[in-house]
Amino acid sequence: MEIESNYHIQVVLQHENKACSLTTISFLELLKNLRECFYEFDEKCIQYVDDEGDLVVFSTTEELELALKLCPTLLRVVLQKERTPEPIPVKWIPNEKKTKKRRHRKETSDEPSETLQLNIEELEIDERQKNKKFRSIGNMAYIEIPVNEAWPAQFERIFIDGNNLMFLTNGIRKLTLQKKFRETEQVITSIAESFAECIKITAVVMFDGTPTQKTKNYPNGSEVTVTSARPAFPTTDQALICWGKSNPNCVGNSIVVTSDRALTGELKTFGMSICKPSSWLKFVVHMLSMDQTVDYRDWIDTKIGNL
Repeated sequence: MEIESNYHIQVVLQHENKACSLTTISFLELLKNLRECFYEFDEKCIQYVDDEGDLVVFSTTEELELALKLCPTLLRVVLQKERTPEPIPVKWIPNEKKTKKRRHRKETSDEPSETLQLNIEELEIDERQKNKKFRSIGNMAYIEIPVNEAWPAQFERIFIDGNNLMFLTNGIRKLTLQKKFRETEQVITSIAESFAECIKITAVVMFDGTPTQKTKNYPNGSEVTVTSARPAFPTTDQALICWGKSNPNCVGNSIVVTSDRALTGELKTFGMSICKPSSWLKFVVHMLSMDQTVDYRDWIDTKIGNL
């Protein structure tokens, strides 16, 4: 479908920013432009920042069209570094049982690498299909936290996907793009701490990688922990998925704050509850200010100015 003017795209990969534009609404054209901006990135994890500041994974032209409708002036696309595939385990065979190679058949030595390449490609296809399935589940899995009611009593533990909140408001986005990650983490952590001071809860604020490792206890019995997924896990997503699998008896009283649809869908299969950052923050701001007219974005950006 032709459009009258270019759509402007801001592309972010870790700490580097680039710009490109689209002349047609086509995910393939976008992917081609992204490859020109950055040679190496994870093509299975292309995200955009929606109108609420949430990161949303997308992979189709229909999803791109929706993204452009939400952000007609400037679409911010966030990329991730390509992950190195985990090595495929090879069964060890004792020396006496190994089949001797025939030197005159050179083509035999090439067969294992070709087979390995095929196996890796199959794993990548399976990963894409799995993520597509979980994104589909995630679309319907979010719950809404009622602003005018008490905090749901069944949720005694909350996980906050820190990296997912790094583009939430103009102020946080500015800090992130300026590589002021310590300040960004401090803002997100301070919100969790303000929440825990009023609601008895166990809160875990987790980032993909941060040197901050601390736990703070409050008189009302709350506990706030700031931690890093690395080095045990490559990302917060993997750490939360592992926790959900390993704690079947605790998932019912736990809630995760994230807008990652693939992560949401997978956590939902374990029985965990998930809410979008905007839903949780609206509750927090209303609880602290008792004013429904206060926009959570403005409240957060004011908090940044006071740090």
